[in-house]
Amino acid sequence: MNLMPSEATGQSKWDLETDIVVGGTGAGGLTSAIVAHDSGLRVIVLEKSSVVGGGAAVSDGEVWIPRSHVAEREGIKDNDENIEEYLDYLSSSYPVDKSVRKRWIEAGRIAANYLDEKAGIKWIIVRGLSDVFAGVIPSASYEGRYLEVKPIAGEELGAWKDKILRSPQVPYFVTNEEMFRFGGASTLKDWPQDLIQTRIKNDVLCQGSGLVAYLLKAVAIDRKIPVYLEAPIKKILMKDGRVAGIKTEVSGEAKSIRCRFGVVLNIGGYDWHPVYPYFFEQVPEWHSVMPPSIEGDFITLAQDTGASVIPYRIYSAMPGFHIPGEEWFGKDLYRQLTFEGGLPHSLVVNKSGRRFADESYFQDLGIKGALHDKTLGYVNYPFYIILDQQYLDNYPFGSIEPGTPLPEGLAVKAQSLKELAEGLRIDSHTLIATVERFNEFARKGVDEDFGRGSKAWANQYTGDLRHKPNPNLGPIEKQPFYGIRLHFAGIGHNGGYWIDSDGRVLNMAGNPILGLYACGNCVAFTELGPTYQDGACLSRSIAFGYVAAEHIAKNLAKSQD
Repeated sequence: MNLMPSEATGQSKWDLETDIVVGGTGAGGLTSAIVAHDSGLRVIVLEKSSVVGGGAAVSDGEVWIPRSHVAEREGIKDNDENIEEYLDYLSSSYPVDKSVRKRWIEAGRIAANYLDEKAGIKWIIVRGLSDVFAGVIPSASYEGRYLEVKPIAGEELGAWKDKILRSPQVPYFVTNEEMFRFGGASTLKDWPQDLIQTRIKNDVLCQGSGLVAYLLKAVAIDRKIPVYLEAPIKKILMKDGRVAGIKTEVSGEAKSIRCRFGVVLNIGGYDWHPVYPYFFEQVPEWHSVMPPSIEGDFITLAQDTGASVIPYRIYSAMPGFHIPGEEWFGKDLYRQLTFEGGLPHSLVVNKSGRRFADESYFQDLGIKGALHDKTLGYVNYPFYIILDQQYLDNYPFGSIEPGTPLPEGLAVKAQSLKELAEGLRIDSHTLIATVERFNEFARKGVDEDFGRGSKAWANQYTGDLRHKPNPNLGPIEKQPFYGIRLHFAGIGHNGGYWIDSDGRVLNMAGNPILGLYACGNCVAFTELGPTYQDGACLSRSIAFGYVAAEHIAKNLAKSQD
């Protein structure tokens, strides 16, 4: 998609002037602001939403950085050959930009160390969490490649405390390491309630919300960098072939800002745009788990600069669900099916009543759920998760705690599988046969069809480690039975800006647009390929936020001294 740039600005008067404008307050944007400021540049940060953090704040805050300074400090061994081999495996033979990939991994380490030493980010290793494909490929690691932040008290943010987006998707009051130590989602009812209530009372932030809190503190409080909320970038102004400034609205009031050296965009994907997701995702329906302020602005802004927006498959559409009554920002809240599909006493079937994927690895559900045949259409859609009473007695479903009845309108409830199939309008004979076969696998502890529960990552992340013989397999046999229609719910990043290894946005000819940089989900995943690796999104965002600011400081700013 090549959109022609605007004419010269014609701007004779600016409301504000600065060296760099950072659009968006995700992990990459805030990192860029910190590094640019520390390099002696003036920075202004603009955030479209009324709260800070975007997709980073919604996330679990896991940052995949192999051979980080924290891992090396703690004596965790790794090597570049293994990392390279693992990344090649993730690419699934897709063509990847290895120069951008190399810069991502190297800059990720440097950025994490910089944020530790210069910005007070208190990193820790996520103990017990393996790479997604540990046990599948020897170069995968069983521990040590994930970072997250220590808990941070909201009071450290002063007047900004209430401006951090609290994630509705994850328990942001505990770290991932704590969550896994407690037993994960499978042991939710046994988590230490005294600790949790104290954390909530004291507004302690962890995971993605905690990461954003640390970064915002470094930006707005420690460095006093101006951060404007409800300030979307409406237009990028060009002059003589380079970025000259931007137009924005601050709380509804139009403003023009001159940017001497450039703009760094960290403004998310196309999640809530009414049309773009269908172009890039190619699924029959779409719902986003990201904040509703993320509406594909990067595509609209591309027409101002001639920026290249390219499709690149990362399989972001996953099965998800909406619990009736749950909303945020006045819109329905959707959740991705993560642990729900991997815990015992659950399975997912297609419209024919057959299993079609490894439910403990939700990307497999997303890939195969979206399979399309020119004659048959979407062969596995619509799809349903099937639960029995054992599941609901012991495990959460989304925000619904164990032992709590499902709300009206969420599920079909039946006393037999035949009755359940009729209620879901799928073939009863097929569903009954599917469940019987699955139950045999569950009792043996081996899924002979799809390998559910064969990955160490799935055992830890989506399973119940107390459950034997397999943490991800339990028979569906206790009445009543429940069936829930699933929907495609994901993160809109199957396409984005084409960037080079300096984080510069390229045009369709492959040439950099002077003064325009990008990081995060508005950037195409050309360096990674289509296979999911938890923590890669935050890692690449932070890495290229760092790279962009460094490049501006060492090149553009220096050239105009």
